[in-house]
Amino acid sequence: MGLWMENQVQVIVATNAFGMGIDKPNVKTVIHIQLPDNLENYYQEVGRAGRNGKKAFGILLIGSGDIKMAKTNFYQLYLIKNF
Repeated sequence: MGLWMENQVQVIVATNAFGMGIDKPNVKTVIHIQLPDNLENYYQEVGRAGRNGKKAFGILLIGSGDIKMAKTNFYQLYLIKNF
């Protein structure tokens, strides 16, 4: 992580827990290879990019199985809260 924080390395691969507490203003892109647990987590994680006010990107790579799982989780949560 030291080389990345010192801008000697441009790419880092990490878990979602890595970014907590990191305030690095020149992050340009955050790529997810699986759906975060919920929309709030995605917002927090992708928000690590663009803190310097410049154009930044959040990319979410998903497959059809991810969409099905997200729908199932949403319906289960809805049913639990409303019945």
